[in-house]
Amino acid sequence: MGYINSKKLECTWGRWLKTNSRNSWRELSQGVYKVCGGVVTQFHPRSEDEQNELVHHAFVLTMTKIKDRRLIFTPGRAPVFNFLTTAIFRCLYSLKTTEKRRKMKLVRYGQQAIQNVRIKKPKIC
Repeated sequence: MGYINSKKLECTWGRWLKTNSRNSWRELSQGVYKVCGGVVTQFHPRSEDEQNELVHHAFVLTMTKIKDRRLIFTPGRAPVFNFLTTAIFRCLYSLKTTEKRRKMKLVRYGQQAIQNVRIKKPKIC
């Protein structure tokens, strides 16, 4: 993915907050996309397709939060890189937990269906 300059990303984010310019938004988007690509590697995707899906999912959610100003960086509180990686990690962790829960429910449903089939005996008149 490439190296992320945290100071440059911080300046770009601050500039976008003040001016709301397209150039700042594009630079911020590129930086966030690179950070998403790095964080996704911590989830050990099985294939390149899965990796791309996770990167795009995290990128869209993160940029939506930034745009809606639900994810606001405050200078002096924490480094912007740490702030972003934490937000992206939480997003991906939530996605993976939801997927795991959905798979477990599907497995339980299948097991219950098999038990119900075994229990019912045909009636002989």
